[in-house]
Amino acid sequence: MISNGFTEAGQRLTVIPEQLILKNFLSYREATLHFGGLQTACICGANGAGKSSLLEAMAWSIWGKSRASTEDDVIFAGETEATVNFTFRFGHEVYRVIRTRRLGQTTALEFQMAIDEGDPDQWVFRSLTERGARATQAAILQRLRLDYDTFVNSAYLRQGRADEFMLKTPADRKDILADLLKLGQYDDLAEQARERSKLLKGEAKQLEESIQSQEQKLADRTSLTQELATVEQQLKALRGDRQKAEARLEQLRSMAAQRQTQQHQLQWIQQQQQTVCQELGRLAQEGQRLAQRQAEIDRTLAAQTEIEAGIQQLQQWQREDEILGQKSQQYHQWTTERNQRQQALDREVSRLENEQRTLHSRLQDLAQQEQELQSILNQRSEVESAATQWQTARHHLNQLEQMQTQAAPLVQRRQQLLQEGDRVRSRLVARLEELQNLQQRAMASVARRPQLIQQWEQIDQRIQALENRKVYQDRVQEKGTERKGFIDRLTGMRVDLENQLAKLTEKMTLLAEQPAIQKSQNQEIHEISEDYGACPLCDQPLDQHHLERVQAKQKLEETELRDRLWVLQEQLALTEREIQILRQEYRNLKQELQPLNSLIEERGKLQEQLQTLEQEQISLAAQEATIAQLTATLDWFDRGGAVPEPLPELGRSLPDLRHELAELDDRLTALNFDDRNLALARAEVDRWRWVELKQHELNQAQRKLEQLQQRRPALLAERDQLQKTLASHLDAAEPTSLTAQLALIKKQLTTLNYQPDYHEQVRAKLRSAQGWLARAETLRQCQQEAPQLLDRQRQLAQAQQSQTETQNQLAKQWAEVQSQLTNQPDPSQDLQQLDAQLNDLQRAIESTVAKQAQLSQQQEFLQQLAEQIGRDRQQLQQKHHQQRVYDELTKAFGKNGIQALAIETLLPQLEAEANRILSQLSANQLHINFVTQRLKKTATKRQKATDLASATIETLEIQIADAQGTRPYETYSGGESFRINFAIRLALSRLLAQRSGTALQLLIIDEGFGTQDDAGRDRLVAAINAIAPDFGCILTVTHIPQLKEAFTARIEVQKTAEGSKLAVFL
Repeated sequence: MISNGFTEAGQRLTVIPEQLILKNFLSYREATLHFGGLQTACICGANGAGKSSLLEAMAWSIWGKSRASTEDDVIFAGETEATVNFTFRFGHEVYRVIRTRRLGQTTALEFQMAIDEGDPDQWVFRSLTERGARATQAAILQRLRLDYDTFVNSAYLRQGRADEFMLKTPADRKDILADLLKLGQYDDLAEQARERSKLLKGEAKQLEESIQSQEQKLADRTSLTQELATVEQQLKALRGDRQKAEARLEQLRSMAAQRQTQQHQLQWIQQQQQTVCQELGRLAQEGQRLAQRQAEIDRTLAAQTEIEAGIQQLQQWQREDEILGQKSQQYHQWTTERNQRQQALDREVSRLENEQRTLHSRLQDLAQQEQELQSILNQRSEVESAATQWQTARHHLNQLEQMQTQAAPLVQRRQQLLQEGDRVRSRLVARLEELQNLQQRAMASVARRPQLIQQWEQIDQRIQALENRKVYQDRVQEKGTERKGFIDRLTGMRVDLENQLAKLTEKMTLLAEQPAIQKSQNQEIHEISEDYGACPLCDQPLDQHHLERVQAKQKLEETELRDRLWVLQEQLALTEREIQILRQEYRNLKQELQPLNSLIEERGKLQEQLQTLEQEQISLAAQEATIAQLTATLDWFDRGGAVPEPLPELGRSLPDLRHELAELDDRLTALNFDDRNLALARAEVDRWRWVELKQHELNQAQRKLEQLQQRRPALLAERDQLQKTLASHLDAAEPTSLTAQLALIKKQLTTLNYQPDYHEQVRAKLRSAQGWLARAETLRQCQQEAPQLLDRQRQLAQAQQSQTETQNQLAKQWAEVQSQLTNQPDPSQDLQQLDAQLNDLQRAIESTVAKQAQLSQQQEFLQQLAEQIGRDRQQLQQKHHQQRVYDELTKAFGKNGIQALAIETLLPQLEAEANRILSQLSANQLHINFVTQRLKKTATKRQKATDLASATIETLEIQIADAQGTRPYETYSGGESFRINFAIRLALSRLLAQRSGTALQLLIIDEGFGTQDDAGRDRLVAAINAIAPDFGCILTVTHIPQLKEAFTARIEVQKTAEGSKLAVFL
């Protein structure tokens, strides 16, 4: 095996194995191999011992691939998990890969890098594991830059596949060389160039269609210019009519403003009149309220004598309530004490009566229990007779249980053997069902391949269509960007026009104010003159003629600026609408292109599924052979007959299992033990077991009867004591009794002479007399309020007189303003007619200006369109040129371009190095020649003579020459073909190392010596020793005992019952 990494210029990297740890992998249960000191070593052992499994473990740990037909086949038979831990050095770093496979589950993968490279047993590793096994596998390949196929076909001379590179077709050999030289990047570049060429072709086609469409639009350019001139003349006439109407409108508006002022005065007077009327009404209501209050005060003052008498009666009832309240407290205290004593007497009597009833019930229960226990003691003679029969049955059961002790181990062992047979059969059935399910799923998956291919083609067509739409989307985006730039320019022009218009308005304001200022100055100096002083714009003398001429010029400039501003606004509106259309088109295209990424992802998934189906189709044949072997073994289990070929799933030998079962059956027959007799004896003992319970019951009954007879005197004495206590509590002659205390309290209540009903009547009269307090308070308030009420009535009369005078003044003012308004004509009707005329003129002007702006914009658009056509033609030429360039790049990066040139450059060096090694291996008897071109079978003589390039095809054929001449590779013997393979593989590895600056540190030859005779083996060993200094480790695998002595370091592998074992000899 050659593990090589590609490096930066001048840097030298190495890949050296350090340690390999196996657990339940293929034929190994547990094994550890340290590569320290193994520069050139031989892995030796008998066929099937597990030599190649060590090499398979290295490849499986890194790439997850092995010779096993299914992933679960790498697990040791009978186990559920296999693990390979491979540590190796790459450059200046040490890495560790741990791959674990669980039966029927997924594979776990860990990738680590050592951060402390001291003692190998104390290395500390940092995890480089990604999320998921697939991502971690990609990280490993990114570090090593060596895939599994390149590894197998370059340097790993694997058992049974050492000639794989040589047996490849010429085209496949070139692909392998291209992978080794890392020429795959040129395939990516060729694909990118091809895609770019296709994209440019689509863009060029769209440009051609766009140019044709734009040229059709330029046909109406002349008629558009004539129509624009006509619209400008109409606009000039409309603006003259609007100027005349605006002058008349100003006169009418002045008259209307004066009339509106007078109307506002009338409205104000009416509002003031309403306010005065409301105030007079409010004052009248206030007078009525004050009169009502005066009447209420008079009534209250008249009832003063009655209120004072009620207050005196209220005070008398309060004094009597106070006396009765003091008696009420003593009454309630003694009443509460009487009730408490009565309740205590009732409770005590009730307690004593309850205790009497309880004692009576207990004496009755005691008599009943004595009667029941006596009936049980009467059965004693019957129980003693049955106890004798129970002892006999127990003795017979003990004898049978001793016989069972001897037979139980034999029965248990027999059951274990039967269960072991069932487990073996269950494992075989489970394995068979698993393989059959895998086979069915694989066949079902393979059957889906045509459907998946059809889906892939459909998705690919949709992707191409959407990519073409993506190009159109880019064009729409460019057009939108161009329109946005045009809006920015128009906005800048509009701002300039607005600034010019503001300055012009300021100038016109100065001109309008200048005559008034000069007139004011002339009046101050008592002069009358038509001279308005200097012009504020040009400093020239300003007379009436010059003022009118300047104002007319400024008015014309203002009109032109407003017209230009209107045109710009129309252009902005049209461009905004065009941008909205482009935005909507872009959104539609964006919505249409949303599935593109998901389709590309789905196409990739379908491609992965197709590759997986190809691998499943290859593994179907191996599964069928395993299924046949498992079926034959299950038939033997069910029907017997000849023992089939051993399977790892069976565990121990099947004949040994059957022989041990027969011996156990003979020993059980000789013992003459029957479980049924033991069951009958146990049943007999259980039938008489009631005797034991009955004896226990008789003993307990005797003890309970004696206890009951001891308790009877104490219960009778307690009953007599309760009767005496109850009689003492009910005797009233006894001073300390509850009855005597209750009589004393009742006598005290009679002496107090307190009547609660009479006290409640006094309280009711007191509550009804509380109203005299409120009436007394009202009397006091009325006495204080009477003088204030008289002052408020005088103030109210004065306010009413003032509001009446104001009302008369407002009526006089209203009559004067109404007279002025009647004598002045109303200009509102003339204003409405003139406004309507101006609105019609304005709409006509706006319509004409809009049409002018539209025609101007169309004219500008056609001009821009002509310029755009010129630019598009230039861009079309560039697209065609770029397409031709990318077509040439596609050919240059293709298989027959740079890649073929690189291989052509490499092959002479490879041929020279291979022949140098082969001459050493074959004693200068064999020679290799690489042929990279050959004539087509269909090539004519004329093509061969005139156009040799079209008559030849690219190939990579290998010709071998010996003493008899040149022969095909397939005609050479196994030993010779292996030497040829070895020479080419080794030469290729060295050449790659020279090209990349990589040192190939590990070389493995798996079972290549069996095809050699003694002289060939000696030459092969000599060649390995000769190249040993160039490698960090060379491993050779062989089963020939004589050959292992030629190597100083050996790894011997043996097959045992517990799996393969290895031992290292240095």
